[in-house]
Amino acid sequence: MRVEGRTRRLSSLLCIGLLLTALGAGAQTLTPALPYPIPMGEGLFRVRAAEPLSRGQGAFRYLHEGYTIQVRKLGGGGSFTGHLGAGFGLTNVMDLSFSVPILLDSAGGLLKYGTGDVAASFKLAGPGRFPAGAYFGLETTATFPTGYKGIRALNVRPFGADKRDLSSRLLIDIRHNPVSVHLNVGQVISGGGRKGGMTMAGGMALGRGQLFTLTGEYMSEPGMSVPRTNRVTVGAHFNLGGSFRLEAAVERGLTKDLPQLAGMVGIRIVGNSGVKGRKTRMIRTRISADQGQIASGGLKSGETMRIAVVNFAGLEDNGAGRKLGGRLRPMLSAYSRVQIVTLRDDPVFLDLNGAIDLAKASGADLVITGRILRYDLTRTSSAQVPLIVGFPKTVAEVEADVRVVEPKKGALALTARMKGRAEQKQGIRLTPTSSDDRLTYLGAREKEELRNQAVQQMATDLIAALGSDYKWLK
Repeated sequence: MRVEGRTRRLSSLLCIGLLLTALGAGAQTLTPALPYPIPMGEGLFRVRAAEPLSRGQGAFRYLHEGYTIQVRKLGGGGSFTGHLGAGFGLTNVMDLSFSVPILLDSAGGLLKYGTGDVAASFKLAGPGRFPAGAYFGLETTATFPTGYKGIRALNVRPFGADKRDLSSRLLIDIRHNPVSVHLNVGQVISGGGRKGGMTMAGGMALGRGQLFTLTGEYMSEPGMSVPRTNRVTVGAHFNLGGSFRLEAAVERGLTKDLPQLAGMVGIRIVGNSGVKGRKTRMIRTRISADQGQIASGGLKSGETMRIAVVNFAGLEDNGAGRKLGGRLRPMLSAYSRVQIVTLRDDPVFLDLNGAIDLAKASGADLVITGRILRYDLTRTSSAQVPLIVGFPKTVAEVEADVRVVEPKKGALALTARMKGRAEQKQGIRLTPTSSDDRLTYLGAREKEELRNQAVQQMATDLIAALGSDYKWLK
């Protein structure tokens, strides 16, 4: 824990140093460039994430970037852009977001300010089958030419385009705690100010879900005055606990239309979708339209439903898959019309054909399989005054991709992404530090109990979800 504490302190000092370096960089002469829309839902500073917001969840973000400039005959000045926007989870797999840049240029006592082009994005995404912890999505962004186009004495850069920009991109997330990798590949279909062409971006986050999350990203997109605009961004997210996150980064421009160094600071607020305490959030992503007599309660008198629960794959070293299977079997067997099929203890994630083969070999009428995507035990806190007073707590979170297969129908009856959560609070802590928290002095037994509570809540909610679809499970 001492090493972890030093790492976090060094990370914060590094971020502060980088920002001061950027803000104190020498004045720069630039060619015109339009501000690029940034992600308003899940994502890094500029690289977008495939993971969607859940239904009813909202996200608010404001990111401010600034750099010094040199204007001919006027001398030094500054350019500032504030990215303001929000995202909304329409369903468990669809997001809609809007953003607008607020721009200000200053040099030689002259000012130019106004809003830029409004951008709207629609994302369709969800968990993939392979590898474990992967998400895939498709996002389309339209930028409308609403930016300020008035003539001012100071004209450092355009505030808006003359025509609409339209782009689409494939989003890929690969998560393996504590690291996550994000990839964006797409195409600018039409451009009013920019040239059309391919857009590519990649980023990595280290320490996801912890007090400090360090990020690095690279982006290459079609430019306005140059063929391509390339940049590298290094930053950190400071998780204040709950829904609040502070962001700070330094960006290095690799092409002449961008500043050599720019500083970025911002805040991101993500709603909790009504999930509090130890509840689980379940994201049901697909239910077959025809579930037949099994779902409609067509079991004859005296018949039982044979259910095979396969231990979930993924993060096997932590044993989360075995724990979840171990909780589901006795809970299901408590129902009079359910008989549990005995299987080997090996954790495995079965595709549709594998589940059908297992059912044929074991005589199961229903197969429950899946994979563990996340199994974390982290420190977080409620609103606090950094380094003065805090309200620390330890949070256990488990996330799983669940599949229910009806072998006789040869189809998936249910797929769901579920999140289980349990927490233990410590009250008020004065002068909190990275090593002065609940996680530090929780014993091994207490930590394991907290994890078990998260798994138990997930199992309970999965049984409830099955009960809503299968009348015999009452």
